[in-house]
Amino acid sequence: MIRKVSTGIEGLDPLIGGGIPEGFIVLVSGTTGSGKTTFLIHYIYKGLQDGEKCIFFTLEQTPEDIKKTASQYGMNLEKFEQEGTLKIIYFSPIEITMQDDPREFILKLIYEIKSFDPRRIAIN
Repeated sequence: MIRKVSTGIEGLDPLIGGGIPEGFIVLVSGTTGSGKTTFLIHYIYKGLQDGEKCIFFTLEQTPEDIKKTASQYGMNLEKFEQEGTLKIIYFSPIEITMQDDPREFILKLIYEIKSFDPRRIAIN
């Protein structure tokens, strides 16, 4: 039996068979304002509540914006950053495209993931 991971979104897990299969990669796609960031914040926050280390990579919004959005749902991400269980890392899309070697961005992601060893990862 495949272990399922909760999305942290009330009512969604039963609709998708109990959650996301552990170890799966899920693409959340949609237009601006469709709830992608909100989905990822809930997913990460659920992991933090369960004692998991999490990384939230953002290419659109600053870490401050992510924390501000989370606070609108009563989620204090700052607390988890201070405890060392959450990293919110911003990468500028302009800087990524200006790198001589496009693999540099992937190497930075891999470095952060390996050095922090998170249980949940979100890329927004």
